[in-house]
Formats: sequence, structure tokens, C-alpha cells
Amino acid sequence: MLDPDEQASVFDRVVAVDAGADVLFAHGGVKPSQVQGLVHGCIFTRSPKDLQRTAIFVGGSNVGQAEAILDEVHRAMIPQYGLQVSTMLDANGCNTTAAAAVRKASDHMNFGEKKGAGSGWYRSGGFQGGTVVGKRGRQGDFGFPKQVQSGFGRQNHCPAIV
Repeated sequence: MLDPDEQASVFDRVVAVDAGADVLFAHGGVKPSQVQGLVHGCIFTRSPKDLQRTAIFVGGSNVGQAEAILDEVHRAMIPQYGLQVSTMLDANGCNTTAAAAVRKASDHMNFGEKKGAGSGWYRSGGFQGGTVVGKRGRQGDFGFPKQVQSGFGRQNHCPAIV
């Protein structure tokens, strides 16, 4: 677990343990410049076959900072030699919130048949929810309040990374 916040999220650690993680390394205060060494320490210690049981989770409260870390995680992997692991970004709950919202909405509508609109979806899960809906075959039009368009509160805005 890599977290740009000073202290790695206790919430994310508890969820990982409750989900069955055998071992969890949690690093707080991670900066993009530190990521390569952390990733290499992860991927160079196991054979490519054994890496399938390893994953890197990027969390934190600031989506933009977490995305910068995730970009460095992907740059540090060496897939041509099988040295890569699964990754997940869920800073401020942007992906899990979006997935849950889309899943619940799918109980009530067929995404393949309707056009979607989301207004005011500017917190961490909102825009990501639109991305998930779009990937399920539904066309989405999403409007954002002016303060988000101008950059106010962007640290909580989750752009498309699915």
C-alpha cells in the first residue's frame, strides 16, 4: 500500500486485512520520486509466476497525488520480463464509490439502452462513476459546477483511470 498522506490510511489497512490479505506493507508519506525503489523491492524478490499473488494499492486522500504515484508504479514495472503486479487506485474512495454506485444503478436501468447524465458529480466517486457507466456501453454527459471547472476542489476530483 502506497499512500501520499503522511500516515497510511488505517481504514484501507483494516479493509485489506478483513478482505484476507496475508501480509500488508503500508507506506505513508510516499512521493513519486520514491516509488521506483518500492516497486523494485516488490517485483525483484519473487519470480514472475509468484508475482500473481502480489498487488500494489495506491490510496490517500488526494486523488491527484495518488495518480502521480500510480503513474510511477506503472513506469517502474518491467512487463517484458514478467515483472509486474496488479495495481489499484482508490484515493478518497474514488473507484470503490463509483463501482458501488454504478452497480446499484444497474439494478434499476439497462446501461446499453439509455443516455446518461450526471450533474454535480464532482466529488471523488462522481466522475469515475460516469467513466464506469461509459465503459458499460452507455453514453454519458457530465456537467460540473464552475468551482470544479476552475480548479477549486480538484484534489477530490477523480478523473478516468479505469
